[in-house]
Amino acid sequence: NIKLGCQDGRVHPVHLQLHAETGRQGANLPNVLGFSKVLRNLVVPEEGYGIGEVDLSQIEVGIAAGFYNDHYLIRAFNSGDVYSDMAKGYFKNELQPSDLQLSSEDFKKAHGQKRASLKTCVLAMLYGGTEYTIRTRLGCSHTIAADLKQGFLEMLPQIRDRLSNGVLYDVRRGYVRLVSGLKLFLDPVLSEDARRRLAMNAPIQGSAAAVFKAAGNRLDKVYQKYGARLLIPLHDSYVFEAPLDCLSEVAELTRIIMCETVSEFFPSILARAEVNIAHPQSWNKDGLFNAA
Repeated sequence: NIKLGCQDGRVHPVHLQLHAETGRQGANLPNVLGFSKVLRNLVVPEEGYGIGEVDLSQIEVGIAAGFYNDHYLIRAFNSGDVYSDMAKGYFKNELQPSDLQLSSEDFKKAHGQKRASLKTCVLAMLYGGTEYTIRTRLGCSHTIAADLKQGFLEMLPQIRDRLSNGVLYDVRRGYVRLVSGLKLFLDPVLSEDARRRLAMNAPIQGSAAAVFKAAGNRLDKVYQKYGARLLIPLHDSYVFEAPLDCLSEVAELTRIIMCETVSEFFPSILARAEVNIAHPQSWNKDGLFNAA
């Protein structure tokens, strides 16, 4: 239950560790994970403390690469920006040689639309989407969506095999297995199409959740040495509170522990994380830290 006015004077939501079918967490009373950007600055630290956030970058694509051991996707993820790298490969016949030498950031600026198209395709396929999903999100024709999907699958043979054979096998046996060894059973009441989508989505989302929670358990122990504490687990990021005089050190330790946890589960993956401690007076990633 919600604890208003409890001994520490804070609001404590109920955290639901297995809220989603894939093992992702949720929260209610209140749902702090669903706070809009303009409300995040309402989460403030106690006096002498600051709030920071560390977010794993593009991690579900990286976990898909490691989970299916797809060498092309592993290399693309480890390049620094998986979507820019894949766009260079997919559109190489439309690009100049100089474009292929651009850094990820420069390529994103010069060819943002091509990168966005590949990102849409990658996420749609990994999450069990279809050509219709791609066509709807990009606003393109059925032919373009089909070509994108086909080109994507030709680049990633292990993912292609998963789509054609692995999902069908999981649906028939009735469960999928996560990197942690946990089995997620597919509800037989669901339609076969629904179970196929879940069998595609759950190993990645569920494995990401397992790795994320393992990192959180480690952070909780480390934070005790600094008088710091975890505040909010949000998607692939942890929001934390630490004394201002050690905020930078705690943030860097958070980044290291989160990335090292990913690498322990998936040694081939070079995990990255973004650190945000620019405005520690409130929770503010993608929000308005100085909103009235």
